[in-house]
Amino acid sequence: MNTQKNEDLLFYTVTTTKDFKTYNSNSVKIDLIKHHDTKDTMLAQSMFELNGKTHWINLFTNYHHAPIDGGYLAFELDTLGIIYTKSTTWNSYSRLKSTNDSLNTLITVAFENIILNDKFHNIELTKIESKKTVVFTEPVKLK
Repeated sequence: MNTQKNEDLLFYTVTTTKDFKTYNSNSVKIDLIKHHDTKDTMLAQSMFELNGKTHWINLFTNYHHAPIDGGYLAFELDTLGIIYTKSTTWNSYSRLKSTNDSLNTLITVAFENIILNDKFHNIELTKIESKKTVVFTEPVKLK
C-alpha cells in the first residue's frame, strides 16, 4: 500500500438520493469511517486475498431494530469499516472512496467480491432472526 500521511489521507462517502438523480460527497477522516452498530445482525461473511493479505467483508443489517424507513444493509471491510450501505426501503446508497490509490484498489476488489459472491445475494430479511451476539473467527489464509 502507498504510504500517505494520515492528515493527508481522506475518504469520501458518495451518497445518492432515492431517485438516483442527486449525488452528494462528504469527506471523512479515517478514524471517523462508520462501523456496524452492536445491535446489527450479521447476515453473511466472506474473505478474499489481495497482495498476500486476507481481508474480510461482513454484511450487516439494522432491519430488526431500525425505525420505519430507516433500515439498511451495510458491507463492512475488516481494515476500514463500512464501504457500502444500501437502504432496505429506498433506492439510495452510500459508497466509500479514498484519496489513496492502493486503498481504492482494496475497496474495488472488495466490491468485486460483493458483486460476485452468492452469499451476499437473495437475502430475505423478514425470515432472519436477530442475533444478539456475533462471534468473529480469525481470518484463514487462502491457498
